[in-house]
Amino acid sequence: MFSIRNGAGFLALSLAAASIVTPAHAFTSVKALKASKAKASVVDLVPGAAPITAGGFLNVRRLFDLYGDLITGLPQWSQVEQLIAAGFPNLATDVGEVGVVTNLEIDDPNVGGVITGNVNVMALLTMAQQMGLEFASSSYRGVNLFTSMLNRESVQVGFTEGNKTIISVDRNGEHLISKGVIETISGQASSFGTEKNVTLPSDYILDISLEMTQSLRDLTRYLGAMGNTLKLATFLQVSLTAEEATKDADVAVTVRMPSAATAEVLKAHFVVMISEFENQVPPSEREIVESIVVETSGNDVILTVTIKEEAMRRWAGQIGGKI
Repeated sequence: MFSIRNGAGFLALSLAAASIVTPAHAFTSVKALKASKAKASVVDLVPGAAPITAGGFLNVRRLFDLYGDLITGLPQWSQVEQLIAAGFPNLATDVGEVGVVTNLEIDDPNVGGVITGNVNVMALLTMAQQMGLEFASSSYRGVNLFTSMLNRESVQVGFTEGNKTIISVDRNGEHLISKGVIETISGQASSFGTEKNVTLPSDYILDISLEMTQSLRDLTRYLGAMGNTLKLATFLQVSLTAEEATKDADVAVTVRMPSAATAEVLKAHFVVMISEFENQVPPSEREIVESIVVETSGNDVILTVTIKEEAMRRWAGQIGGKI
């Protein structure tokens, strides 16, 4: 499926497509799309009805606002700078948020979603032309869509007013997710946030939310007694947040259980796991972890790991030097 290797070409295609039509037709004319909320959460811009089972959301702007110096200081950033010079969007300034959804219950699933932010259309047009990309145009509910083959995958992009780019990678070329995004933005379909009862933390950087599908339940058999309880879960959410002042990061794993009673049982398993971690791992080897806290809220069990900024910077530098 879609990978980092073809990401530059896909984003170049996205903006190049917008440039083959006149400005008056580059964006949808559907009134419902024009009236869509400019500040709507990204979870409310992507579809969530079946067969969608999972969503991933990244606040690129906030990531760079908080840790831009760390990211641009990594050795790999020089490769990104080369792409920027060639016309690729500057992730630090041009991209707002990214939201993608998929169905994890099938092999090689299709992926689609939305990107918010501003990009340099003409620069990406040039980049796409240099790559020899060709695409076919179509329309769905008044939204112009552009489809091409990239690394043997059918990719499709569309554009709506409000600086939203629709994206889709579909092995069969049907692009049902891109159609679902259009319907969701226009208020004609239920969003991921509504369908899955997901709300992003106001200070989120990364969020991965997914239904507890059968394939995930099958994996719990490797977790012993805790797995027997965890397989009863109905939903999982992993959120990375950070404070403005300290820039310390919290990784919160929320497990939605069928009842408050089963939530308390899972919490007890997590308490044992934390105790074993603290007893078996010397402090010198777990310095990146500042604290681990587990609590319940109704049917939810929330495990929060706090990572100090200075430890995170050392860790990121070590990882970056090895890639």
